[in-house]
Amino acid sequence: MQDIPQETHHETTRLTQSAQVVLWEIDLTVVGGERYFFCNEQNEKG
Repeated sequence: MQDIPQETHHETTRLTQSAQVVLWEIDLTVVGGERYFFCNEQNEKG
């Protein structure tokens, strides 16, 4: 980190995402269903 210019370090820190994306899966195949995948973010469909 000593070789990185301070301005560059500030820019990369500023660009880092602070949000956490949570992913999960519901597997209903054992009862004849499907596998569903979800996350806590909206997609183009809302």
